[in-house]
Amino acid sequence: MAKITGPALVTALMTGLTTGLIAAPMAAIAEDAMQPPLPVTNDSSPWSFSLGLSTVGITGQVAYQVNDRFRLRGVVGRAPRIRGSENESGIDYTVDARIAGVSLLGDYFIGGSNFRLTFGAFLSGSSLTGDASGPLTVGDDVYNTTIQAKATFAREVAPILALGFDVPMGKNTTFVGTAGYIFTDGLTTNITVIAGDPVDPDDIVTEEGQLKNSIGPGYPFIELGVLFTF
Repeated sequence: MAKITGPALVTALMTGLTTGLIAAPMAAIAEDAMQPPLPVTNDSSPWSFSLGLSTVGITGQVAYQVNDRFRLRGVVGRAPRIRGSENESGIDYTVDARIAGVSLLGDYFIGGSNFRLTFGAFLSGSSLTGDASGPLTVGDDVYNTTIQAKATFAREVAPILALGFDVPMGKNTTFVGTAGYIFTDGLTTNITVIAGDPVDPDDIVTEEGQLKNSIGPGYPFIELGVLFTF
């Protein structure tokens, strides 16, 4: 008998990183912080913009270089909406998923190098809705029913911590890359019966817990792009 579980609905779309993605170089940052920052010395404007790809979709961003150590960024990301359906073991599944959000970031360049510590917040517009219809094992019992599961990040505003690097490609062009983690505190889930046999509320609670625990405490944050100075 097929079983409808959280992983059946979200595995292909939301996967947490496992362990130890970020190890912040605190000693280098502390030593560097003892030196006064320098103003931006080139002839270019402190303003720049970029286009890129990330784990929250296609991105566009505006950045402001405060001084030689610190930069502020606003990033808008959105992935193409994913809709699909399939039948597996006599159960019909449909999925409607959207990954999108706005990131407000600060970049701290370490020791005068091109490596940086990136931190800030992710304002999520992401959601996942999945339907399953057929003889379903929900919780501990089998029902001939149709259920709908909805999932969003538990934190609508989630902290971001990452490491990144900038590679100058010309006077006004820079390649940027970042890898880190969005601490979403997992998922907020809701399962409802939309047709067929009624389902014991205790079984729904059990299934919601399985869906919530199907990913880790967060979501990977990876971005690649090209930054253009005005």
